This record gives sequence, C-alpha cells and structure tokens, in this order.
Amino acid sequence: MKAGLYAQISIIEEFLSLHNTRDIADEMIEYIADDGVECTVYSTTCDNIVLRIKKDKATVSDSDILKFFVKSLRKIIDKDEEFADIISDNYDFLYKPSLITEETFGSLITIRRNGRLISLDIDYN
Repeated sequence: MKAGLYAQISIIEEFLSLHNTRDIADEMIEYIADDGVECTVYSTTCDNIVLRIKKDKATVSDSDILKFFVKSLRKIIDKDEEFADIISDNYDFLYKPSLITEETFGSLITIRRNGRLISLDIDYN
C-alpha cells in the first residue's frame, strides 16, 4: 500500500471515529451556499452523504463537491486540537493539513447524482 493511500485511509478512518459525516455535510452546505447554490443535507450514514439541491437549474460540479468536502474536512480537523496527536500516536506518519487534498482524497470519494440529489460515498474500508 502506498504511504499516501495509507495516510488518506488513516485520516478518514480516525476522523469518522471521532466525528460523523453529518459534521462534514453541514460544513459543505455553507461552502455550497457561498458558491451561490441553495442546498440541504438530505441524509447521512457512516460512509455516505446525500445533499439535495433546492432548485432545478442550480448546479454544482463534481470537482466543486470534492473541493468543498476537502475544505470541510480540513476545517473540522483544524478545530480539533487532539486530532494531530491521535494520528501521530496511532499511525506511522505525522498529520499535516497538506495531506488532505482533492487529488489525494479523490480516490476515496465516489460522487453520484440522481436528479437534485448528490451522493458522496466514502470508501475507506
């Protein structure tokens, strides 16, 4: 396993043991709103987020969705004073915010659309 993939999976696994996907979804809604699109959290599970765009003509690209996911994850982790210590204590690398990028997390996130619903599947198992 590549060190980068190991770090990505470790970060998301540890994050989801301390927080939940609803936290990420709520942050994402704010970023999407700043981009001019009204959106709500439709549902969340331990490894899935479903967002609902409020208007038919409003659009958010998959690359923007991934960008907002990464920004939201970073923002929540930055507020968590213990996260970096937990990572360094339990894994073979030191946490740095630069480990969380769209390129690195793009392989763990699958984005699907169904009408106004946008589903993000997080594959870290």
